[in-house]
Amino acid sequence: MTTSLSRLADEADIIALRIGLGDALDRRDWSRMDRFFLPVIETDFSAFGAPVGPMSREAVIGMFRHAFRHDHVRTFQAYSNFQVRVTGDRAEMVSLLHGYHAGNGFEGGRTFELRARYRDSLVREDEGWRIAATAIDVIGMDGNPALIA
Repeated sequence: MTTSLSRLADEADIIALRIGLGDALDRRDWSRMDRFFLPVIETDFSAFGAPVGPMSREAVIGMFRHAFRHDHVRTFQAYSNFQVRVTGDRAEMVSLLHGYHAGNGFEGGRTFELRARYRDSLVREDEGWRIAATAIDVIGMDGNPALIA
């Protein structure tokens, strides 16, 4: 029974990490960002033209800061359909994202929507779970990508 409760607690912590990351993005709370990632993360953001491979935590945060730099653009990052597999101090998670962005003053429209699948690998550290690798697979986009370009 304890093993099952421990596994459920790990799964809840891992899901909360992804949701917390989305909340930090929506609030532009850059001070919280360090807690979500290891110092170096294997990334695949090739769907957005970024190279595949290791990136420093600072570079990943910088990429998000750039995409969310327009203070007048309101956003929400909604995650769902979590699939978590924990093996000791390592875990894999797949989740779906619906990202919505709305703001005035952009030629080409005032909204942008992204539907995607995140694939994350995580490791447990003393401070809790951290993302060690992340990849995003775009399912669909609608609207004006200038809101996050």
